[in-house]
Amino acid sequence: MATTGQYISDSSLLAGEDLSAKQFYAGRLKSDGTVELAITAGGRAYCVIGNAPTSGQAVEAHVGGVVKAKLGGTVAVDAALTPTTSGLLISTTTDTHHVFARALEAGVANDVIKIEITKEGRIASS
Repeated sequence: MATTGQYISDSSLLAGEDLSAKQFYAGRLKSDGTVELAITAGGRAYCVIGNAPTSGQAVEAHVGGVVKAKLGGTVAVDAALTPTTSGLLISTTTDTHHVFARALEAGVANDVIKIEITKEGRIASS
C-alpha cells in the first residue's frame, strides 16, 4: 500500500456532505466554503480527502504535495490524473480535462496509490 510524503493540508474546512466512505477521493469546494466530492468528469478538484468525515465535521483536505488517492481505472507512472464523476482519479490526455495530479505509482481501479498534487490546469492542445 502507498505511503505519503510531504504534503500541505487545509484543516480549516468542514464537510458539506457525508464523506465518511470517501477517504482518498478527490474533493472540491462548494460555494459555502465546505468540501464535497469532486464529481465533474475532468473538472477541477481542490483536494484529496484524507479522512472520513460526516457532514459538518472537519475535513483533512490535502491540497498539495505527495498523498494517497484512490483510482477509478488503470494508470501508469507519471500519468496525468483527473477526477471521475464519482470522485476517483483516472488518467487523462483530453485537452478539456483539468490535471489535478500525477501518478507516482502504477495502479488499477480501486487501488490506493501515491500521487503528487500538481494542479496543472487543462492539458495543452497539440
